[in-house]
Amino acid sequence: MNLNSEFSVNEFIDYLKNLDHNKQKRMLFMIEAELTIFDDFDYNTNFGVYPNYQYIAFDKVIRTSYYKNYNLPYAYLADGNLLSVPDDSMREKWNVLKDQFLTELNLDQSMFDHEYETFKFGLKLKELRQKKNISKSEFSKISGLNKQKITQVEDFGFLSKISEVNQYICKGLKMSLNLNIK
Repeated sequence: MNLNSEFSVNEFIDYLKNLDHNKQKRMLFMIEAELTIFDDFDYNTNFGVYPNYQYIAFDKVIRTSYYKNYNLPYAYLADGNLLSVPDDSMREKWNVLKDQFLTELNLDQSMFDHEYETFKFGLKLKELRQKKNISKSEFSKISGLNKQKITQVEDFGFLSKISEVNQYICKGLKMSLNLNIK
């Protein structure tokens, strides 16, 4: 099966348009992260190539659709080879596609870039939690945040309040939050 030939930009845009605004951005953030920071072990870019049965409600909302729709654009970018390691040509193709997606979805490039950075920050926090081998249930007790807020910080960082991020870092990870504003 040639996945590359099955990808349709217009069908993918239609799929994205059926998602709410925040899920549209998250889908694009996940593809961006997979192509740009996949090999940086400071970030948790395992968006699930298998169902996460521990958090099935979250999977039903985001990851199931992601499974069904991620392989096609990735195969297109990788010229049909899903096992390809992202390279410059894939990133160049992605930038062209991303511009088209942002235009079609009426998303501002500078806002997208800013929110993508906060998304990456959430991935980094998730990796720190997982390196400490703390489950979401345990982390909820330690941090005082419910599981939904933990998921929001880790997977939708761009929607989180600074107070929730501070609580996640200070109480949960036992680290200090330092915002260097120059």
